[in-house]
Amino acid sequence: MTGPLRPWHPEDFDDWCETCGAAPGQFCKPTCDTGYTAEDFRRDAERRDQDAPAPPEQGTPPPFRRSEDAAMPQELPTQEQFDAFADDVARELGTHCRTAPLPEYSRGLARLIIDGDGRAVRLCQPHDEQPSRLKVCAALPDEAQVQTPSIGFTAISARHVAREITRRLCPLHTEAAELSAQIAARQQAEASARAAVAEAVAGALPGARIEEQYRRTRIIWQHDARPPGQQGPVQVDSVCVIVGAFGESVTVEASGRPDRVISMLAAFAQPRRE
Repeated sequence: MTGPLRPWHPEDFDDWCETCGAAPGQFCKPTCDTGYTAEDFRRDAERRDQDAPAPPEQGTPPPFRRSEDAAMPQELPTQEQFDAFADDVARELGTHCRTAPLPEYSRGLARLIIDGDGRAVRLCQPHDEQPSRLKVCAALPDEAQVQTPSIGFTAISARHVAREITRRLCPLHTEAAELSAQIAARQQAEASARAAVAEAVAGALPGARIEEQYRRTRIIWQHDARPPGQQGPVQVDSVCVIVGAFGESVTVEASGRPDRVISMLAAFAQPRRE
């Protein structure tokens, strides 16, 4: 395409705003920080007037300018066509973007777009009956903990798609990636603290079995209380310890011969030596 693009118009948007809920073809609410408001339109109009070229001399036909206004949605029925379109979108995005296959996506055609910093988005065509309708989702390291932001649009052109990704998805992608990193760091700190306490407990119970569970560690110790070589019913002393999420609490369940359990409780009740 040649020539500068005209400013946005409300009718350019064929999706609901995911931030303020404005309907397609309508301005976003004044408080919306990701959509297109009337104030944005006013600024674009002023910029357009300032950048407008001088009117042509009388008798000179106006120059022909190709515009996305007249572009028809592109239908991408095959994976090869979709891959080529994704490559064009990556070039429009710049920032050393590249594409890669996305075989795990089974609902339709898809391609992964990755920038030079390793951030990635999934460009998808979720519905075969609407080959010009696309969806792009942020690809996060751990999507089980963070809701993955996504937007939808029509495949008018690679430039249009790249612009929608930059304008609408990138801010949401950044926020989600930061939240995902915070959650990962918190989970790592939690696991490290719990592991330190579990290691100390297991050290006090030689031969104990350690079982990792969701946000807690279970430690089981069992011992045959019969003297060596003695026959008769099995007598087992057992201790089950649950270490809490951050290792801030330890729950103990013990069973066995009364003298062993009583001595353990007596030791537990002893005043703490500073």
